Amino acid sequence: MSTDSNIPDNVVFTSGPLLLGYLLSWGLYGILCVQVYVYYLAFPNDRLYAKILVYLIFILESVQSILVAHDAFEAYAKGFGSFEALTDEYFSWLTMPIIGGVAALFVQLFYAYRISVLGKSKIPAILIVVMATIQGGSAITAGILAAKAKNLTKLTTLDVRIVQGVWAGVSAGCDVFIAICMSYQLSKREAVFPSTQAFLARILRLIIGTGSLTAVVAVLNLTLFNVFEYGTAFLAPGALLGKLYSNSMMVILNSRLDIVGGRHSSQRLNEVIVRPSSDLRDTAFNGSSRLSEKGFGIESPVAFLRAGGWNRSDTDSSESRNTRIEIGITKQTTVITS
Repeated sequence: MSTDSNIPDNVVFTSGPLLLGYLLSWGLYGILCVQVYVYYLAFPNDRLYAKILVYLIFILESVQSILVAHDAFEAYAKGFGSFEALTDEYFSWLTMPIIGGVAALFVQLFYAYRISVLGKSKIPAILIVVMATIQGGSAITAGILAAKAKNLTKLTTLDVRIVQGVWAGVSAGCDVFIAICMSYQLSKREAVFPSTQAFLARILRLIIGTGSLTAVVAVLNLTLFNVFEYGTAFLAPGALLGKLYSNSMMVILNSRLDIVGGRHSSQRLNEVIVRPSSDLRDTAFNGSSRLSEKGFGIESPVAFLRAGGWNRSDTDSSESRNTRIEIGITKQTTVITS
């Protein structure tokens, strides 16, 4: 432990945002772990590129969380009482701008591909790719400049402000544009059945909500960076951006999961759990009746989850009504039980 007699009176404006950023980052990582596990259980037949994307982002976020824990330990435990230890960058130049920016880039490219499949015109997808590439490049550049500064209180140069503005501004604009494009494409889909209409409405709410959230946090990060010139207030939302993008993508992918008998379920407990591949709900992701041809990057469009009091199979009479989860996968006649 080290002590520093030159600790300023307003040290809370430096230590507070850092601590909040560390805590919230780990909280979002816990949510991401649950979402990835649910995805692993529910959609084993998704296309290979979708699985690679999910697990690659999960690895990136895991590395980020480990480095965030390291920074928190160095600043608040090993360097307790030292203002210099509190403002040292450690790995923040890597965890926030670079890893967060790369995760956002992957998620935005994922949406660009989906929009190119849903729509007849490729122009919106190309624009999203361009904006995503700009924000990703700006994030990496911001990380390099931050590494050269070596101290959180020295991120005040003109170069850093320009790059930070491009990164946050383009990222927010890209998120809003994605939400508009996806909402427009999905709103054109005509649903015959009420359950399909409810499913489309749920997807629209998720897309608009997640896109708006990431855009607001990006703008908040930019605003705090420019308003508090020598503080670290911008690090609180900055630490969350990458995991917000990752969780937003997982929310969309896992929205195919339907909890039978749940609050917003389109199925009742006495209805058939396995549905044919021609289900109109497939069109919410691809615009065609066959997801295997032009899907949301998935082979199994919808999974139905039932929890509690069910036997493992019709012939399994020895397994009496214990609480368990059964997931039936569309286009399959088997039920996966965990």
